[in-house]
Amino acid sequence: MITSDYLEQIVDFDQPILLVGPGADIIYEDCGYAAIPMDRALIYFAEKLHNNKGHLDIFDLPPDSYGGGHHNIDQIKKYINNLKEKTKLGKINYVEGDIAVDKLPEKKYGFIWDHGTLSFWVGEDPDSEETSTSLQNERIENTIKNYSSSLRDDGVIAIATKKDKTSIITNHLLPNLKIKQIKIEEDKYKTRLNAQTIFSAIYGDKYEDHFGTDQPAKEYSYLYEKGFLIPTYFEEVIIELKKR
Repeated sequence: MITSDYLEQIVDFDQPILLVGPGADIIYEDCGYAAIPMDRALIYFAEKLHNNKGHLDIFDLPPDSYGGGHHNIDQIKKYINNLKEKTKLGKINYVEGDIAVDKLPEKKYGFIWDHGTLSFWVGEDPDSEETSTSLQNERIENTIKNYSSSLRDDGVIAIATKKDKTSIITNHLLPNLKIKQIKIEEDKYKTRLNAQTIFSAIYGDKYEDHFGTDQPAKEYSYLYEKGFLIPTYFEEVIIELKKR
Protein backbone atom coordinates (compact mmCIF):
# COMPACT_ATOMS: atom_id res chain seq x y z
CA MET A 1 0.00 0.00 0.00
CA ILE A 2 1.11 3.55 -0.76
CA THR A 3 1.06 5.66 2.40
CA SER A 4 -1.25 8.33 0.99
CA ASP A 5 -3.72 5.62 -0.12
CA TYR A 6 -3.93 4.50 3.51
CA LEU A 7 -4.43 8.09 4.68
CA GLU A 8 -7.12 8.65 2.06
CA GLN A 9 -9.06 5.67 3.44
CA ILE A 10 -8.70 6.38 7.16
CA VAL A 11 -8.58 10.16 7.70
CA ASP A 12 -11.68 12.32 8.18
CA PHE A 13 -10.53 15.71 6.89
CA ASP A 14 -13.46 17.43 8.59
CA GLN A 15 -11.88 16.72 11.98
CA PRO A 16 -8.72 18.19 13.54
CA ILE A 17 -5.44 16.44 12.67
CA LEU A 18 -2.26 16.40 14.74
CA LEU A 19 1.12 15.85 13.08
CA VAL A 20 4.04 15.33 15.47
CA GLY A 21 7.70 15.94 14.64
CA PRO A 22 7.83 16.85 10.93
CA GLY A 23 11.57 17.54 11.02
CA ALA A 24 13.28 20.07 8.76
CA ASP A 25 15.14 19.09 5.60
CA ILE A 26 17.93 21.68 5.50
CA ILE A 27 19.11 21.44 1.90
CA TYR A 28 19.76 25.09 1.13
CA GLU A 29 21.00 26.85 4.25
CA ASP A 30 22.44 29.61 2.08
CA CYS A 31 19.02 30.74 0.97
CA GLY A 32 16.03 32.03 2.83
CA TYR A 33 15.91 30.11 6.11
CA ALA A 34 12.91 28.03 5.08
CA ALA A 35 12.90 24.24 5.23
CA ILE A 36 10.73 21.62 3.57
CA PRO A 37 9.42 19.15 6.19
CA MET A 38 11.19 15.78 6.26
CA ASP A 39 7.74 14.26 6.74
CA ARG A 40 6.16 15.28 3.45
CA ALA A 41 2.76 14.09 4.74
CA LEU A 42 2.54 17.59 6.21
CA ILE A 43 2.14 18.99 2.70
CA TYR A 44 -0.31 16.22 1.80
CA PHE A 45 -2.53 17.06 4.80
CA ALA A 46 -2.31 20.79 4.10
CA GLU A 47 -3.53 20.19 0.54
CA LYS A 48 -6.33 17.81 1.53
CA LEU A 49 -7.68 20.12 4.23
CA HIS A 50 -8.44 22.90 1.75
CA ASN A 51 -12.25 23.24 1.54
CA ASN A 52 -12.70 20.83 4.47
CA LYS A 53 -13.75 21.66 8.04
CA GLY A 54 -10.71 20.17 9.75
CA HIS A 55 -7.36 21.80 10.44
CA LEU A 56 -3.77 20.68 10.96
CA ASP A 57 -1.83 21.21 14.19
CA ILE A 58 1.92 20.77 13.70
CA PHE A 59 3.74 19.91 16.93
CA ASP A 60 7.51 20.01 17.25
CA LEU A 61 10.29 20.86 19.68
CA PRO A 62 11.44 24.48 19.98
CA PRO A 63 14.18 25.23 17.42
CA ASP A 64 16.87 25.58 20.10
CA SER A 65 16.24 22.15 21.69
CA TYR A 66 19.31 19.93 21.83
CA GLY A 67 17.72 16.60 20.84
CA GLY A 68 15.11 15.60 18.30
CA GLY A 69 17.22 15.44 15.15
CA HIS A 70 17.00 18.14 12.48
CA HIS A 71 14.01 20.26 13.40
CA ASN A 72 13.02 23.90 13.13
CA ILE A 73 9.34 24.71 13.32
CA ASP A 74 10.03 28.35 12.37
CA GLN A 75 11.61 27.27 9.08
CA ILE A 76 8.70 24.88 8.42
CA LYS A 77 6.25 27.74 9.01
CA LYS A 78 8.13 29.90 6.53
CA TYR A 79 8.06 27.13 3.93
CA ILE A 80 4.30 26.68 4.33
CA ASN A 81 3.73 30.43 4.15
CA ASN A 82 5.74 30.52 0.90
CA LEU A 83 3.68 27.59 -0.40
CA LYS A 84 0.42 29.37 0.49
CA GLU A 85 1.40 32.15 -1.90
CA LYS A 86 1.39 29.62 -4.73
CA THR A 87 -1.50 27.27 -3.90
CA LYS A 88 -4.51 26.91 -1.63
CA LEU A 89 -4.00 25.03 1.63
CA GLY A 90 -6.13 24.27 4.68
CA LYS A 91 -5.86 25.89 8.09
CA ILE A 92 -2.57 25.17 9.87
CA ASN A 93 -1.47 25.87 13.44
CA TYR A 94 2.02 25.51 14.94
CA VAL A 95 2.67 24.28 18.48
CA GLU A 96 6.09 24.16 20.16
CA GLY A 97 6.74 21.77 23.01
CA ASP A 98 7.95 18.37 24.19
CA ILE A 99 5.36 15.75 23.25
CA ALA A 100 6.49 13.51 26.15
CA VAL A 101 5.94 16.30 28.69
CA ASP A 102 3.47 18.92 27.45
CA LYS A 103 -0.09 17.67 27.71
CA LEU A 104 -2.24 17.82 24.59
CA PRO A 105 -5.90 18.97 24.72
CA GLU A 106 -8.34 16.24 25.79
CA LYS A 107 -10.21 14.41 23.01
CA LYS A 108 -9.42 17.03 20.37
CA TYR A 109 -8.13 15.06 17.39
CA GLY A 110 -9.79 12.76 14.92
CA PHE A 111 -6.40 11.67 13.57
CA ILE A 112 -2.89 11.73 15.02
CA TRP A 113 0.05 11.15 12.65
CA ASP A 114 3.57 10.25 13.77
CA HIS A 115 6.11 9.47 11.04
CA GLY A 116 9.21 8.05 12.73
CA THR A 117 9.04 10.46 15.67
CA LEU A 118 7.99 8.11 18.47
CA SER A 119 10.25 5.24 17.44
CA PHE A 120 13.38 7.33 16.76
CA TRP A 121 13.34 10.64 18.62
CA VAL A 122 10.79 10.81 21.44
CA GLY A 123 12.96 8.76 23.80
CA GLU A 124 15.69 11.39 23.70
CA ASP A 125 15.71 14.05 26.39
CA PRO A 126 15.74 17.27 24.29
CA ASP A 127 17.67 19.09 27.02
CA SER A 128 20.48 16.58 27.48
CA GLU A 129 23.23 14.89 25.47
CA GLU A 130 22.44 11.49 27.04
CA THR A 131 19.20 9.82 28.13
CA SER A 132 18.99 6.82 30.47
CA THR A 133 17.06 3.73 29.35
CA SER A 134 14.51 4.21 32.11
CA LEU A 135 13.88 7.80 31.02
CA GLN A 136 13.60 6.73 27.38
CA ASN A 137 10.90 4.20 28.32
CA GLU A 138 9.11 6.76 30.46
CA ARG A 139 9.09 9.32 27.64
CA ILE A 140 7.74 6.81 25.11
CA GLU A 141 5.00 5.65 27.49
CA ASN A 142 4.06 9.25 28.33
CA THR A 143 3.81 10.09 24.63
CA ILE A 144 1.45 7.20 23.90
CA LYS A 145 -0.68 8.26 26.90
CA ASN A 146 -0.66 11.81 25.55
CA TYR A 147 -1.81 10.65 22.12
CA SER A 148 -4.53 8.46 23.62
CA SER A 149 -5.98 11.16 25.88
CA SER A 150 -6.05 13.68 23.02
CA LEU A 151 -7.79 11.28 20.62
CA ARG A 152 -11.52 11.46 20.04
CA ASP A 153 -13.40 8.25 20.84
CA ASP A 154 -13.77 7.40 17.15
CA GLY A 155 -10.32 8.68 16.18
CA VAL A 156 -7.15 6.97 14.91
CA ILE A 157 -3.49 7.17 15.90
CA ALA A 158 -1.15 6.15 13.06
CA ILE A 159 2.55 5.68 13.81
CA ALA A 160 4.79 4.99 10.80
CA THR A 161 8.03 3.21 11.60
CA LYS A 162 10.56 0.56 10.56
CA LYS A 163 9.71 -3.13 10.92
CA ASP A 164 12.46 -3.60 13.51
CA LYS A 165 11.15 -0.66 15.59
CA THR A 166 7.55 -1.83 16.10
CA SER A 167 8.30 -3.27 19.54
CA ILE A 168 9.04 0.25 20.79
CA ILE A 169 5.32 0.91 20.40
CA THR A 170 3.89 -2.52 21.20
CA ASN A 171 5.93 -2.87 24.41
CA HIS A 172 4.32 0.33 25.74
CA LEU A 173 0.79 -0.25 24.45
CA LEU A 174 -1.99 0.94 26.75
CA PRO A 175 -4.83 -1.49 27.62
CA ASN A 176 -7.45 0.93 26.25
CA LEU A 177 -5.95 0.78 22.75
CA LYS A 178 -6.33 -1.90 20.10
CA ILE A 179 -3.60 -2.34 17.51
CA LYS A 180 -3.37 -3.13 13.81
CA GLN A 181 -0.28 -3.24 11.61
CA ILE A 182 -0.36 -2.14 7.96
CA LYS A 183 2.55 -2.85 5.63
CA ILE A 184 3.73 0.11 3.57
CA GLU A 185 4.76 -0.90 0.06
CA GLU A 186 5.82 2.62 -0.94
CA ASP A 187 6.15 5.49 1.52
CA LYS A 188 5.03 8.42 -0.63
CA TYR A 189 2.18 10.93 -0.90
CA LYS A 190 0.00 12.00 -3.80
CA THR A 191 0.08 15.71 -4.60
CA ARG A 192 -1.60 18.03 -7.09
CA LEU A 193 1.46 20.29 -6.92
CA ASN A 194 4.22 20.23 -9.50
CA ALA A 195 7.94 20.14 -8.81
CA GLN A 196 8.48 23.83 -9.45
CA THR A 197 5.80 24.86 -6.91
CA ILE A 198 7.26 22.56 -4.25
CA PHE A 199 10.83 23.74 -4.76
CA SER A 200 10.12 27.41 -5.26
CA ALA A 201 8.48 27.47 -1.80
CA ILE A 202 11.84 26.37 -0.36
CA TYR A 203 13.68 29.29 -1.92
CA GLY A 204 10.87 31.85 -1.84
CA ASP A 205 11.63 34.92 -3.94
CA LYS A 206 15.21 33.72 -4.45
CA TYR A 207 14.13 30.69 -6.48
CA GLU A 208 14.92 32.17 -9.89
CA ASP A 209 18.37 33.23 -8.67
CA HIS A 210 19.15 29.51 -8.36
CA PHE A 211 17.13 27.92 -11.15
CA GLY A 212 16.04 30.69 -13.49
CA THR A 213 12.65 29.70 -14.94
CA ASP A 214 13.64 26.04 -15.42
CA GLN A 215 12.43 23.02 -13.51
CA PRO A 216 14.29 22.24 -10.25
CA ALA A 217 17.76 20.77 -10.37
CA LYS A 218 18.01 16.98 -10.62
CA GLU A 219 19.94 16.89 -7.36
CA TYR A 220 16.66 17.58 -5.50
CA SER A 221 14.53 15.07 -7.42
CA TYR A 222 14.53 12.72 -4.41
CA LEU A 223 11.89 14.98 -2.82
CA TYR A 224 9.33 14.68 -5.63
CA GLU A 225 8.62 12.13 -8.34
CA LYS A 226 5.80 11.93 -10.89
CA GLY A 227 3.00 13.38 -8.79
CA PHE A 228 4.23 12.10 -5.43
CA LEU A 229 5.98 13.72 -2.49
CA ILE A 230 8.87 11.56 -1.26
CA PRO A 231 9.78 11.74 2.47
CA THR A 232 13.36 12.14 3.65
CA TYR A 233 13.17 8.85 5.56
CA PHE A 234 11.17 5.85 4.39
CA GLU A 235 9.08 3.93 6.90
CA GLU A 236 7.86 0.35 6.37
CA VAL A 237 4.93 -0.24 8.72
CA ILE A 238 2.02 1.77 10.10
CA ILE A 239 0.99 0.94 13.67
CA GLU A 240 -2.69 1.88 13.81
CA LEU A 241 -4.18 2.45 17.27
CA LYS A 242 -7.85 2.91 18.11
CA LYS A 243 -9.71 3.10 21.40
CA ARG A 244 -11.46 -0.07 22.53
